[in-house]
Amino acid sequence: AVGADGTGLRPLTHGGLYLFTPRFAADGASVVFCGAELDKNNNSCATASYGLWSVPVDPADGDPARPAVPRRLTGDAHHLSFASQMIQPAADGVYFASDHRGAVNLVLVPYDGGEPRPVVTGRRQVNGYAVAESDEGTTVVAVVASATSAGDLVVWRDGTERVLTPYGAELAERAHLLPMEEFTAYAPDGYPLHAWVVRPEGPGPHPVIFQVKGGPYTQWGYTLNGPAAFDEAQVYARAGYAVVLGNPRGCSGYGQAHGAYVRDDLPRRSATDLLAILDTALDASDLDGDRVGVMGGSFGGYMAAWFNAHHGERFRAMIGERGLYAIDSYAATSDDGADLAVSLYGPDRARWAEQSPLTYVDRMSTPMLLIQSEEDRHCPPEQAQRLFTELKVRGVPVEMLLFPGEGHDMSRTGLPSHRLARFEAVLEWWERHL
Repeated sequence: AVGADGTGLRPLTHGGLYLFTPRFAADGASVVFCGAELDKNNNSCATASYGLWSVPVDPADGDPARPAVPRRLTGDAHHLSFASQMIQPAADGVYFASDHRGAVNLVLVPYDGGEPRPVVTGRRQVNGYAVAESDEGTTVVAVVASATSAGDLVVWRDGTERVLTPYGAELAERAHLLPMEEFTAYAPDGYPLHAWVVRPEGPGPHPVIFQVKGGPYTQWGYTLNGPAAFDEAQVYARAGYAVVLGNPRGCSGYGQAHGAYVRDDLPRRSATDLLAILDTALDASDLDGDRVGVMGGSFGGYMAAWFNAHHGERFRAMIGERGLYAIDSYAATSDDGADLAVSLYGPDRARWAEQSPLTYVDRMSTPMLLIQSEEDRHCPPEQAQRLFTELKVRGVPVEMLLFPGEGHDMSRTGLPSHRLARFEAVLEWWERHL
């Protein structure tokens, strides 16, 4: 905190937290923010829930050298949504967009840390919002995505909900969207895993695309856009493929323990859950278990390469997009590699090699397409270049598609011409191999 004239600069927190989005509470007596605790080495954990915290503005005992102790207001079940990344203080609490089993709920968290009150819930995702309070009542306006809308503007007032934009209705009328079908899979230890399949029309048996999400601490969910990527599921299903998606342990939306499960061995534990989801989907008679491909971006690309080395016999082909394949060079070249390498894979450099797909390139034999963006600062091109070169010199069928002027989120936010070109390349690859 600092005075408006630049005087009195002093800390409000005492360290030990990875924190962001600080906002003054409505009464100005405290500051609320989101974050997670650091470990004993001041490292963050990439599968920790970003909860809501509060800290008094006034120092402890009136001593500026002694910041007050922050207090977490939300429990393990709440994690600030990747889609929203915002909070808004109000008179009675703080509005907070929370991942929850594929949905993003808008909740009101009391300043005393009591049970959050649901504001916007259901099988949809709140991707942005604003709140206005007056003597006449409270108005909430939000951009809400769902399985039938990439985002509509919705307003709530006096207990009523009103959709202000026609985008979802227009899309449903024009695009003939295929339904998302939920199912539950069980890991070998009996743990339930939440998943979906989007089927093409017709009787089958359909070739299968197993789509692994990024993150890992994100979630597939009820939306056509953003991290959930169901726009992709619709495109591939319309082309004749059954698309399988699921949230293994290590993702957000299912509580802290769900995310923490993979910390000791991210690729192997993730692979076990993911294959359990795929196997359950393949129990359906209209899905062809002999024609299966796997694809994913970022962490999904990492897992596609891991599958090539360790479970290649399960798949006809792979697509790895904007992936991490070698932790050592990733730590040196990524925009947050030095932190993320430790927070995801631990401080032991020997274990970095053990968890890097590139270490096992001599076991890879399944055809692989690598998609990369030239300006990706998060998973830089060198990651794909290293894997491409190693596969090429070993005679493994491999191709690389490099997009100029694009960053890590090209498939979601890139030039429309690039996104169309990417879809065409992906569909051409699957037509050849599935």
